Amino acid sequence: MAAIVIEVLYPMLLYYGIGMLVNMIVGNALDATARTALMALLACPAAGWLYRKEQKKRNIERKKMPALSYLVPCILGIAGNYLFSWLMNQVQITLYFSNEVQETLLEGSWFTQIFGLGLVVPIAEELLFRGLQYGNMRKYLSAGVSAVFGALLFALYHGNPIQIIYAFPMGILLNLIYEKWGTLKAPILFHMSANLSTVLLPILLELLNK
Repeated sequence: MAAIVIEVLYPMLLYYGIGMLVNMIVGNALDATARTALMALLACPAAGWLYRKEQKKRNIERKKMPALSYLVPCILGIAGNYLFSWLMNQVQITLYFSNEVQETLLEGSWFTQIFGLGLVVPIAEELLFRGLQYGNMRKYLSAGVSAVFGALLFALYHGNPIQIIYAFPMGILLNLIYEKWGTLKAPILFHMSANLSTVLLPILLELLNK
C-alpha cells in the first residue's frame, strides 16, 4: 500500500521539490512569474524522461491525433477557463479569499507570462499530473475515481483557496480529456489554451488602452 501511495504522490512531490530548490537559489532575484516559469522549465526534462520510461515499461504506444482534433482541446480549454472564472466571479469569491497569488503571477513581463505560464508550465504540469500521476492511478483505480482524485491532488498542489477551487474542475476535465484521447498532447493543448486565454486578455486590453 505504501508503495502505491508513493507511486501516486511522487510526481507532485518532485515538482514541489524543484520549486523549493528554485526559491532557495534565486530568492527574490526573480519575480514570481519568472520563478514559476523556471521551475517548470527545470521540471520538463526529468518529467519527460520519467514519462517515456513509464510508457515503455507499460508497453503503451503513442496515439496520433488527427489534425482537426487539435482544435477541440483548445476550444474546451478556453471555454472551461472562462466558464469557471465567470462562475467564481458570480459568487464573488474574492470577497472570501485573497487572489494575490494569481494577480502576482500576472504582473510579470509579457514574454515570461506567455512563454512561461502559457507554454512551459502546461507542458511540465501535464507531464507530471496527467502523464505520471494520473497514469499511475489508472493502474489501480477506475477512470472516474482517478479523474476526481487526480484533480483533487492537482488542485491542492496550487496551494491557495481560489486556485484550488478553480483547478479542481479544470483538473477533472484535463483527466477526462487525457482518458478520451489517450495522448498527452490533448491535455497539454487544453492547458495551454486555458492559460494563454488568461494571460493574453489583460495584455490585449492594455495595448488597446494605450
